Amino acid sequence: MKKGIDFFRETSNIKESKDQIEIIEESLCQRFPPIYRNFLEKYDPILIIDSYYDEVRDFEFPMESVFISSTRDFKNPMFLSDLLSLSEMVNNKEELKLEIEWLEKRFIAIGFTTSDTKICVSCDPVALDEIWEYDGDSNDKYKYLAKDIFELINKLESKTPSNKPQ
Repeated sequence: MKKGIDFFRETSNIKESKDQIEIIEESLCQRFPPIYRNFLEKYDPILIIDSYYDEVRDFEFPMESVFISSTRDFKNPMFLSDLLSLSEMVNNKEELKLEIEWLEKRFIAIGFTTSDTKICVSCDPVALDEIWEYDGDSNDKYKYLAKDIFELINKLESKTPSNKPQ
């Protein structure tokens, strides 16, 4: 079973990562919080999960999901769908400035849960580097998850489905 940082690989090109980070920061007129920036410089934020290829269906099936422990009760667990890659952020940099969570709280969306809520990092000096869940469809839109990206990563663990598709 994978846990924590096992879901990520180190970046292969630190200079390219730093260049992409600077493009996003210039667009936002805001630097990423220091701990999250450090994560982006050192790791590729794309999740590494085990999967298998079904030739008949011509589809890659995941063999595990990424559970965020200690974030919800067992009846309503939270699973991480993905974190945005730097290239996805660069491609969407103009839209990041217009997102409601940025305008309301100075949060940048950095990923999604499987229930389609957003995972955000705070750029607000009062809550700098904190990780929050944003659910625009809920009365309680903002939920605290972790003091920083590495605390969130330490809560990640794989859950293997009981059986693969037939």
